[in-house]
Amino acid sequence: MGEQFREICSKYEIDSSRCILKEECLQFNEKRRSIANSLGLDRIYILKSSRKDLISAAIEEFNLLHNFEYAEPNFLYSICKMRYSLINPIIHGETIGRHIIA
Repeated sequence: MGEQFREICSKYEIDSSRCILKEECLQFNEKRRSIANSLGLDRIYILKSSRKDLISAAIEEFNLLHNFEYAEPNFLYSICKMRYSLINPIIHGETIGRHIIA
């Protein structure tokens, strides 16, 4: 990452950053790694900060950088938890209609 990125991280007290697929890509075969790279999945990073009050301002500044496609919060929480039960229409061996809990 560039100097502007480091300055914003310092200004808004970003504790850490990591590529979400770095460890996973190392385990991919060459074809999967090529597909992940062509889709840009190797350019997705998660930044962590203990200063929740500064996240919105940091996102605004990251979005102003020309080499950032976009920045957004990592939504970890939902308004309500829902469970869906679906019937899988695909035949798996001799098991038809396996349930999927999502």
